[in-house]
Amino acid sequence: MRHVITLSEMTPAEIERVFAISQDLKAKLQQGLREPLLAGRVAALLFEKPSLRTRVSFETGMAQLGGSSLFLGAEVGWGQRESITDFAQVLSQYVDVIVCRSKAHGKVEDMAEHSGDVMLFQQVLKPLKLHVSDDAWNALGTRAFELKKYSFALHAFEKSNNSIMAEKIKKIMMTKEREQSA
Repeated sequence: MRHVITLSEMTPAEIERVFAISQDLKAKLQQGLREPLLAGRVAALLFEKPSLRTRVSFETGMAQLGGSSLFLGAEVGWGQRESITDFAQVLSQYVDVIVCRSKAHGKVEDMAEHSGDVMLFQQVLKPLKLHVSDDAWNALGTRAFELKKYSFALHAFEKSNNSIMAEKIKKIMMTKEREQSA
């Protein structure tokens, strides 16, 4: 899964694509057309600090695209009652995307590191009709490998036809399975 933590992680072409999609959706909305691109999808809005614009923009956007959102404020206790790792892993099993507004950027990075999976990435790409090039899949695989997200890394390297890295990941995964069963 690709996490967008800062805009600097996106290429100029990706940013242009986001703007193009946004302009298209805005034009259709002005004509009264609301494409349910996110029908059945749920966004968790995890806010450690209050926000008017961020919360309203995500809730409105999800509703206009046919999805729904859950607002989770500071009372849910992420990073307090449960570790950020546990919180991210559990939450990512129930929702399709996590929008995180925190007092500390490190918490956002921790959430990203411990949440998400291959299926979610595919579910996001399909409704947006985005094509991912072999080079992009390879870059995603490399980043997933760095984060020790081996299942996603394997998927990405297979999509990019990078058999050398795919085999390397398979060996790592088999070793981990043996260690866990021992």
